[in-house]
Amino acid sequence: MAAASNLHKLNNQDIFDVFGFFVEEGIGEFDTPFPPKKVLEHNWPEVNGLTTSNAPVVFDAKKVSLKCHFLSDNREEFYTKIGILLAEFRKRQWHTWFSVDNNKAYTVRYEGGSNGVKAFGSYLNNKPILSFNLALTVQPEFQEQIDSAIIVNLNGEFYGSYPAGTGIINVETNGGGTALSVNISNVAVNGNTLIVQATGHPDYQIQFSLDNYNWQSSNIFDNAPNGSYTVIARLVGTNTTDTFGPVNVNYTATAPEPSLVITRITVDKNTITVLATPSNTTATVEYSRGGAYQTSNVFTDVPNGTYTIAARLVGTNITATADIEVNYTPTISSYNSKLTPRYTQYGATLYAAAGVFLHFNAPLNTSNPMPQTMMLYLNGSRVARVDFLASSTGAPCALEYNGVLYPIEGGLQKNDNITL
Repeated sequence: MAAASNLHKLNNQDIFDVFGFFVEEGIGEFDTPFPPKKVLEHNWPEVNGLTTSNAPVVFDAKKVSLKCHFLSDNREEFYTKIGILLAEFRKRQWHTWFSVDNNKAYTVRYEGGSNGVKAFGSYLNNKPILSFNLALTVQPEFQEQIDSAIIVNLNGEFYGSYPAGTGIINVETNGGGTALSVNISNVAVNGNTLIVQATGHPDYQIQFSLDNYNWQSSNIFDNAPNGSYTVIARLVGTNTTDTFGPVNVNYTATAPEPSLVITRITVDKNTITVLATPSNTTATVEYSRGGAYQTSNVFTDVPNGTYTIAARLVGTNITATADIEVNYTPTISSYNSKLTPRYTQYGATLYAAAGVFLHFNAPLNTSNPMPQTMMLYLNGSRVARVDFLASSTGAPCALEYNGVLYPIEGGLQKNDNITL
C-alpha cells in the first residue's frame, strides 16, 4: 500500500504513514465553489423584484465528506492509530489539510466520522479494514495557523522550547534534571489485604498492580485470593517501574459465630406462634414460654397473661427472647346450645340448681351409651353435675349463673371439677 502514501497531509503529517488511513473519494469537494453568505434584502410590495445590498459577495464555509479506509496489521495498531488521529483533531479548532496532487493547503475543522463498516478481516486475527466517512468543514481561504512553542519539562524542570508541529522530541538527561524513579519500600499483608508502601517523583502519579494486571491508583488490594504475587509500581506516563516480591497470601477466613434472632411472634386467640431465624449454624431451634423447651414453635391453650418467649439453638446457650401478651375472651355467640337443669340434650343431662345453665357447642355422639360426669362448683359450692359422652369433652362451653356467663377455658374434661 505504498501508493497510499504522500497523497494527503494533515497538519504536515502524512495521513497514511502516521494515521493509517487513505481517501478514496471526496477530495474534489474541496475545490467546488463555496456558498455565498446571505445578504440584506427586502421585498417591497410596491416595487418590482427585490431590494438587496450591493456589497461584495462573501463566501461561507462548506462541509465535505471524504470516503476513507483505515488499514492496520493488527487490532493493537488499529486502535493506536485511531487514537493518534483523534488526538490530532483535539489539538486546535482549525487544522491544515494539504493535497499533494493539487499542491494546495486548506483550512479545515473536524466534524466527526460516520457510516463505519468493518469491510474485511477480524480485529482479533487478521488485518482489519474500516471504511468510514470523514466529515470536515472547509474555510473559503487558507488561514495560517498561529505558531506556538512546545514547552518541554524534564522531571518537572524546564528543558527547552520547540516550534509547533514538531513531531518527535528526543530528550536526554545527560546529567540534566533528576532521573525518574519509583521505589516500593514494603508490602504489608493483613489477611487477604495487601498494602503497598511506595515513593516516587512528586510530579508523577503512582499506579500499582499485582503481576502486571489491572493497574489501580490505590495502594491497597482487598480480597486478594491466596497465592504468590509480584507487586509492581509505576510512574504514570513513563516506563519507570519498581517490583517487590514475591508476596504470599495464605488466608483462612474465621468462621462467623452462630446467632439466633426472633423475627416474628404472632398471637391468634390463645395460640402463640414463634418464628426464629438461625445464622451460621446447622443446629435446630427449640422454644419455651417460661418452662421446659419444646421442638414445636407453636404454643396452644395459653392462659391470658404476659410471657417471655425464648428460642434456643439446641445444644448451645445461644438464645433469643421476646415478650408477648395473650388477652383472649371467647365470643359468647360461639356457645350455640343451652342446657337447662334436669334437661337432656344430645345425651347430656344437667343436674343443677335453679338459675344455672350450661352453654356448649359440642356435637354429641348419641350412639355412645356411656356418659362422663363433670362436677360444677360456684364459689366453692357444688351447683351442678353434667353427664357428657367421652367424644364431647373439651368442646367450648360456659356456665351461666344468675344471668352472668362464665366461659370455661378449654371446655369440660372428664371428671373435671370446675370452680367459678
